[in-house]
Order: sequence, then structure tokens, then C-alpha cells
Amino acid sequence: MPTSDEPPLYVDLDGTLIATDLLHESFLSALARSPWVAVQSLGWLMSGRPRLKEELALRSGIDVAALPYREPVLAFLREERARGRRIVLATASWGALADRVAAHLGLFDEVLATGPDANLKGEAKASRLEAHCGGAGFDYVGDSRADFPVWLRSRYAYVVDSGGSIRGSMPPGVEVRRVFGPAARPGGHPVAR
Repeated sequence: MPTSDEPPLYVDLDGTLIATDLLHESFLSALARSPWVAVQSLGWLMSGRPRLKEELALRSGIDVAALPYREPVLAFLREERARGRRIVLATASWGALADRVAAHLGLFDEVLATGPDANLKGEAKASRLEAHCGGAGFDYVGDSRADFPVWLRSRYAYVVDSGGSIRGSMPPGVEVRRVFGPAARPGGHPVAR
């Protein structure tokens, strides 16, 4: 049960919590099971991104324990959780997959995700988070330009910037509290985590 006076911390999944995208992973997993998925995906996409995400999630066999989690982000979330902060996974990934990731990690108080009626990305995500916290303010951890509308409404931005380009193009007025950059491999070469 959250005990902190801090506003909720919303955390993106694709590219932020993990160094991949669950839609991509779902497609590859489903394609490995049936080559027809390539053709079917076009039809599902014509019905909208939520339908595509749902169908691929139903046909994939993703092992959420084996996903490439970004350890610095996980360590930060563990620290915030230990301080009693409310943490919500807020993702454009399909809800059932997001729920599995959340259950595996045990760090989230709630999950907000794409469902049949809405693709939780960009402006749709920004509006949903603002409504979810009752306009009381929130912080957000994200990684891409699609997160700009969310950061514009947040108190603080926490940025996963593996390529080094997001922070430099942040919209005016966004206060960046922390940047999670690429980690270093042995030998000094950066690797995104």
C-alpha cells in the first residue's frame, strides 16, 4: 500500500522498462508459430492498432521473464517503491501482456494499457493519466517522442535516452528530473539496457 506523499509515478513499458517493443515481440512469436500471421496482421491492422495488438498477443508465446529489462530503471522503481510511492505501469502494449509483466516484476500498484477501445499512446495516454490521477499531478518515465504529450502534463520527466536524442529535443517547459542513458559494456562501449 503506497504511503508516500509524492504524486504517482507512471512508467512506460516498451523501450522504457524493457529494451524492446512487445508488439514487435508478439509479431515475431506469433509468426514463428504460424506464417499466416503475416497476412492476417494486415487485416487486423485495418481494424485498428488495438485489434492488431490483441490478436498478436493471443497468438504469441512471450516469456515475460526473459524480456530484456532495463536494470537501472528497475533499480529506480524498487527505490521508489521502498519509499512508499504509488507506481503504475502505463503502456500502449496490450493489457494482458502488460498484466503479465507487472505480475512478474511485482513493482506496480496498477496497470493501464491498450484495450479494445483505445490505444494508450501519445495524447490518448496523456489524457488518461491526467484523468486517472484526478488532475493532482504525476511523474512519468518514458523513452520516445510519443511520450512528449505525457511529459508536457507531468510534474517531472524521467527519461530513458539510449540514443542520446530524446533529452535534447524535449519540449520547452518539461522538467527532466533524471536521465537513464546507455550502460557501458566491458571495454567502454555503450549498450542500451
